[in-house]
Amino acid sequence: MNPQKYVVFMEYRVLEEKRAEFLRTMEEISSAMLKKQVNDYEWFESVDQGALFVEMFSVNTLEQYNVLRTERTEKSDSVFGRLDEFVPGGIKKVHCWCFKKKGPHGNENKEKE
Repeated sequence: MNPQKYVVFMEYRVLEEKRAEFLRTMEEISSAMLKKQVNDYEWFESVDQGALFVEMFSVNTLEQYNVLRTERTEKSDSVFGRLDEFVPGGIKKVHCWCFKKKGPHGNENKEKE
């Protein structure tokens, strides 16, 4: 078994007037993400801040993360680039962070000094 080493968070706001269209588009984006062989893909809408969305998934390598980050933040991508029309300021305002798992359920022992 190869545990997922990296958790990725993507965060962005959506124009309120385009919310319904965005939600329909997310069906296509979700399907495309699952085809990218990411693990545990989920997306969420904030209950505290209207029109704020987060996507979360895990990957096994930094290379996979870097490829996905590029695809997800390029306006030219035929599926993922559609976010450009929904995010105030365009797709470059999509924030993407990658975290390496740590702690008792992570995949590494305590780091050596």
